Amino acid sequence: MDEDKLEKKEGKKTFRSNLKPTVEVLEKLVFTEAQEAVLRKTKFWNFIEAIKQGKVGKAECSKAPRALEFIIRNFDPKELAFKIGDQVFKTDANHLAVIFKMQRIRMSEQDKKLYGPKEDPSLKTYEFYNKYFLEPKRRDEEEKKKDEKKKAGAKEKKRKEKNTGDKLDKKYIVEGIHTAMNEEGTEEDLAKLLLLFMFCTVFFINTGGMYVQYKYLNCLQSIDTINKVSWPDLIHEHLMQSVKAVYETPCSINGCSFYLLLWIFEQMKGINRKDNSDS
Repeated sequence: MDEDKLEKKEGKKTFRSNLKPTVEVLEKLVFTEAQEAVLRKTKFWNFIEAIKQGKVGKAECSKAPRALEFIIRNFDPKELAFKIGDQVFKTDANHLAVIFKMQRIRMSEQDKKLYGPKEDPSLKTYEFYNKYFLEPKRRDEEEKKKDEKKKAGAKEKKRKEKNTGDKLDKKYIVEGIHTAMNEEGTEEDLAKLLLLFMFCTVFFINTGGMYVQYKYLNCLQSIDTINKVSWPDLIHEHLMQSVKAVYETPCSINGCSFYLLLWIFEQMKGINRKDNSDS
């Protein structure tokens, strides 16, 4: 029985951060030369390429919820470290950069204000937002009005709420990826949508796993903007803020919790190598 079925059977919550959805999407996509050329310009390309080359597969994507819960519960808020056995582990953005093959850059406070996540009302006039989120949302609302037989159940109401305000619904991200894959001149849009999908499923995931916060659009206004952000720092900071807040209830964690499994595994391998060399 796989982890998801086991967790469901036992009535336990699962951790949403998981590489599997991203691997499944990227494995199916065949990029044109123009699409790949744009993706290569982003600081996420090494991570994407590793998946496309089969260096990261579904077999490596197990969430191991029990192990992850154990790690998070052993967080010490005073030392800002994880205490496992007689070992103390401190994570930082450098570790995350290495694991996800991303480059860190130095960002000034002004850079953070300009290019970091922020609630900017002007983004709602952004052509990208209108095409891939606002227009599909309006289309769906019109279809619901026309279909009088369709019942407005609790789940539909919940989905409608998620499509408003500061949240970008994953279903529109997926729809947008398929649209951009088949339209000429949308190579940059495709790159942004793929990044939003990774934000939604791996890097900035929320406990529901069905949307990404609207504020991240500010980081994606252009390829140049994307590359002015130190993504390892942003991802790591987002995760650790959540760990500090909810480490006593691990399944409430937001952010890239899956990273903690990969990081601890690498730390343990380093300890084992040292022990073997000393013996």
